[in-house]
Order: sequence, then C-alpha cells, then structure tokens
Amino acid sequence: MRMFPSLIIVIVASLLFPKFAAAQALFTPDPTPLERPTPLKTLRTADTAKVCEAIEKTLGDNGFKTTHDDCDLGEFEATKKTNAAGELDKVVIWLERDFGKPSEALRLYFLYGRFETLAGHQEPVRIKTTSADEERNAGALKEALVSLKI
Repeated sequence: MRMFPSLIIVIVASLLFPKFAAAQALFTPDPTPLERPTPLKTLRTADTAKVCEAIEKTLGDNGFKTTHDDCDLGEFEATKKTNAAGELDKVVIWLERDFGKPSEALRLYFLYGRFETLAGHQEPVRIKTTSADEERNAGALKEALVSLKI
C-alpha cells in the first residue's frame, strides 16, 4: 500500500521536472552556430560559364551525379551513392559575386550532408555528421574545388 503513493510522487516529479526525465526529450539540440558560411574559394574571374563547366566536371570526376544545376543562379546540387543501401552523400555548391568587385571575383560556397533511409520516412533523412565524416566522404571533392584553375 505504501508503494502506490511513492509511485505517484515519482510520476508527478518526472512530469514537473522534465530535465530529469530524459524520455521526454523529443529532439536533440544542435550546438552548431547559425551563421553565414565562409567561402571555400574565391575565384578571380568574371567568366561564369567556365566556372560552371569546371564545377560540373569536378563533380563528375569525383563520383557525384548532378541532380540540379542552374548556372544563371550559380547553384549546383549533386549526390553520390554509398556502399550501403538507402545511404547517399549530397553536396550543395553555390556562387556569389563579390560586391566590392563584381566583375572580377566569384565566391564559391560548399555544404555537405549524409542522408539515410530511416523507418517512418519515405525519403532519406539528413543525419548529423562530423567534420571527419565530411572529410572522408567529400574531402577529395572539396580539395578539387579548392584547386580549380580558371
């Protein structure tokens, strides 16, 4: 009989103090700062057509298949299947004009993500990765983009 009131107290306490009830956490906080990314490279050219061609070639040379490209906007998306079923690496690359010297320079930006098929989701879901994962899975592509000669 004494067990019942103790159980009620534990349940009420876990509801009132959720930081002590880990089972109630429905999300994991993302510790990364929300800030503008830094460019991977600044290209000293005004010839966007050559830059777009070089990016397309670099993606293909590194095993990535372009899923979206718009040279007028300077946007590229590409994926690369991994050895595991339902997994893929995705990169987003975009270009911006230098506001100080718009006819002389372009900034190249790069983002990487790993996607996996998870139960309850029809499409692959982006999962949290480390910088070591990014280096292992897309490091060669990043190096090739940094080495672009236009």
